[in-house]
Amino acid sequence: GARFYPRLRVLPMGFSHALWVCQEVHRKILIKAGMLDSHMVCDREAPPSLDPWAYTVYVDNAIFFGTDKQEVRDKMERARAAVEAAGLPTHEVQHCEGSAEVLGWEILSEGIVRPKPSRAWRVILSIDWMLSQPKVTISDLDKLIGYCTFIGLIS
Repeated sequence: GARFYPRLRVLPMGFSHALWVCQEVHRKILIKAGMLDSHMVCDREAPPSLDPWAYTVYVDNAIFFGTDKQEVRDKMERARAAVEAAGLPTHEVQHCEGSAEVLGWEILSEGIVRPKPSRAWRVILSIDWMLSQPKVTISDLDKLIGYCTFIGLIS
């Protein structure tokens, strides 16, 4: 009759909520570190002002941007320190000014967000290849639809 409480060191990718759990853990760490929800860019919500700063979380990536360079750097450093203090690994920090490449996207200083050209060409060439095949697997079709959906989300 003894109880035990399992703890996972990693979440298997087949676990249907693995990405959501990972993103929520990171989001909660950032909120605890003082990153306000009112500054967070979230799906299906009006975006916050970028003046002086805003951020978003995508799985285990935190992206900070804004009009005040020092404020953006300070918030990013506070977030990085909080994630490391929680015992989680962090990605390499990348500072950009003006335009940036983030997670396969180009964010241009003119306010344009688009897929990186290499990603867009990969999808175009994949469509061409698939159309040239007499038969394709459902798995290949599923992957291609996923890539097209990803690009279509912002385009």
